[in-house]
Amino acid sequence: MKTLRHLLFILITTWLLQSCSGEGFHLRGHGNLPAIQEAFYIEGINLQTPFGNALRNVLNQSGSKVVQDPGQASILLTISNLVEDKTAAGYSRARKVREYDIFIRMNYSFRSTNSYNNFKAGNGYINLTRTQLYDSDFALGKAEEEAAIHRELEQKAAQLILLKLQY
Repeated sequence: MKTLRHLLFILITTWLLQSCSGEGFHLRGHGNLPAIQEAFYIEGINLQTPFGNALRNVLNQSGSKVVQDPGQASILLTISNLVEDKTAAGYSRARKVREYDIFIRMNYSFRSTNSYNNFKAGNGYINLTRTQLYDSDFALGKAEEEAAIHRELEQKAAQLILLKLQY
């Protein structure tokens, strides 16, 4: 009887694991953009800033290129109201800052520069926030952590724009 229960348990567990294998699941990588979106002109930000560099890298990894002349571009991407900052989110009993919210916010829009293709214009808003615990005893390390969080948020924002362009 005990062996039968054990065998039944193994069979049910195997069946459940097989049903969770998820044929439709694929890791999100750097998807390629359609050929219609092969050249981008980006306006509203300096491409030499960290976010501009992250956006250019994400577009290049997708098989597109960022051009310097709007006449060569098939898509015009406009970034506006870009704000990268931090705000105090929590205090200790001694009224010292213990937590910061680091954020990046922006509006973006894109449109085709060619009237003959079927690419639809679009726009959106991105608001990403991460919380950082702060301890003034480790100020140098926390400054490095803050810089890493900013880079991560910039990368995520650039990937979100790419995802919107893909779909």
